[in-house]
Amino acid sequence: MSSLRRVTMTALVMVLLVGAAGCGGLALDEEPRVIDPGRVPEALLSPTPSVTAEPGPASQGVDADLFFFLTTDSDEFLVPCSVPTAAGGSVEARTRAVLERLINLDPAISDECSQGLTNAVPSNLVVLGTQLRVEASGNVLELDLGRDALRAVESTQQRRAIAQLVFTATAVPGVTAVRFLGDGEPISVPLEDRTSDPGETVNPQDFPKLAAALERLRNLLAPPAVLDELDTPPVP
Repeated sequence: MSSLRRVTMTALVMVLLVGAAGCGGLALDEEPRVIDPGRVPEALLSPTPSVTAEPGPASQGVDADLFFFLTTDSDEFLVPCSVPTAAGGSVEARTRAVLERLINLDPAISDECSQGLTNAVPSNLVVLGTQLRVEASGNVLELDLGRDALRAVESTQQRRAIAQLVFTATAVPGVTAVRFLGDGEPISVPLEDRTSDPGETVNPQDFPKLAAALERLRNLLAPPAVLDELDTPPVP
């Protein structure tokens, strides 16, 4: 994600928070609109790490979208926060690095994400393993987690944590769905309006309200072609 895209998403979250605080709800525009970079506070324009998406050693950084919750009086949204994570290696290794970054990042105290976001994923959750399986439905990441941390949170928070893990994992190129394991065994997980079968594949469409809300948030941003044009320095 370019620095302009990062700033635009940060500014969007700020607009949503201010709007929600002012009216007790969240009114989203029907048409996309560009937030003028010149109106973004200077503090948000700090340089971002230089990253590359090319394979490389684990110490090399590559931007990845971690999904956190933005909650208003009337609704909740999953908002991506783009942060550098370990790069290189297999899809399984990259996804594991991204998910472990999600587990360990608290947006309330981090300067890498917008204020107002929350993380429902338990900080003591352990990723025991990741394995990518190519199936008829797509590329399924088998995500093996320690059960104790998930069992320790109540059902609503568990559903929110699972949603964050699914949206974050499937944002990694090469992953289309997640199958959850607990201590090596297929487990059921809470979805938006039901509980999955043990070992059932899960993707963002299993959280239709969150997926639709995320699409509406993305539509508030300019199309990528417009942002790419804004990223391009003017020709002298």
